[in-house]
Amino acid sequence: MKLITLLSTAAVAGAGLVAAPATLQAQASAVPQGSFSQTCAASYVLGGRLFSNCRNTSGAFVRSSIPLTSCTGVDVANINGTLTCGGTAGRLEPSTAATRPPTPTVSVTLYADPNFRGYSRTYTTAQSNLTASGLNRQISSMRLTGGWQACSEANYRGQCQSFAGQVSNLDDVGFDNVILSLRPLR
Repeated sequence: MKLITLLSTAAVAGAGLVAAPATLQAQASAVPQGSFSQTCAASYVLGGRLFSNCRNTSGAFVRSSIPLTSCTGVDVANINGTLTCGGTAGRLEPSTAATRPPTPTVSVTLYADPNFRGYSRTYTTAQSNLTASGLNRQISSMRLTGGWQACSEANYRGQCQSFAGQVSNLDDVGFDNVILSLRPLR
């Protein structure tokens, strides 16, 4: 398991580190990709804001949000539990916001490269055909909450395999660059 170290805002600024830009999917309900996905969970978009539970430097998860209009064309990052992008810091949210949809009991984040790197997308519902996702037959690692079935063909056909937890390299299980559909196990 890879240990992720979070940096404070001062440490990032003092070290002169710059987050790598990421292309945001500006769809109304799509969670954008970004480095925040490595240390945040249960992310969703509501009313033009990205909400997520993000780990702070003490290891606790805190609720944070940021307007997506601030994040066009730049990386969305987690700095000490606060979502940030393009020099704009988000805000901490109450842990039980009335407008928050229920936290999904299942989710899967798909990565184009091994070890949870590269282009990524997070899903909380079944995906019968990943052709338009930018990840069809290009998935090399996954982080899963709950159990999921992944298949080599659209509509859950072809070779299928069940997964749970983390798979840092799908090549190890003979499923690298194969997945075209996936769905939560019931």
